Amino acid sequence: MIMARERPAAIAAVIMNDIGPELDPVGLARVQANAGLLPPVADWYEAVEQTRQYYHTVFPDWPDSKWLYYAQSTYRQTDDGFLDINMDRNVGVAAREGTSGLRQDPWQLFDALLPIPLLVLRGENSDLFSAATLEKMQLRKPDLTAVVVRNRGHAPYLDEKEAIDAIRKFLDGK
Repeated sequence: MIMARERPAAIAAVIMNDIGPELDPVGLARVQANAGLLPPVADWYEAVEQTRQYYHTVFPDWPDSKWLYYAQSTYRQTDDGFLDINMDRNVGVAAREGTSGLRQDPWQLFDALLPIPLLVLRGENSDLFSAATLEKMQLRKPDLTAVVVRNRGHAPYLDEKEAIDAIRKFLDGK
């Protein structure tokens, strides 16, 4: 949204994955309570269990093999042999302090997308990007394409059939 506002000629189309100009307070509280605070773990079994405990509502139907793949792609081995989430822990600090870094009203930033083709994917069970926010976005931009990804929370992994199909169709039309 910021790029569309600052450099509109650089944007041909936008795909947003389970995010919009407003964050649902329920999901924001979950992020604030956990982001950057999960402790390092001893092995891949613990990494899988920690990941599953935190994300079970996002991916409720994943088999163990998918959880292992996800853990292996989001954890890194530390110098002392532990496994730690591979993220900037300051993301959690910023979330808890409420410092988004935005200097403008997010809805004004969203308005910069009005002339740009837009696909919005929303996880059906998302606690961060509400159905009400998606509806408000559709009212402001009636030509946006919205797809709800079944049985997913924040954020769809983008390997779901409906997400893949929607992205392909959207990009084929550009």
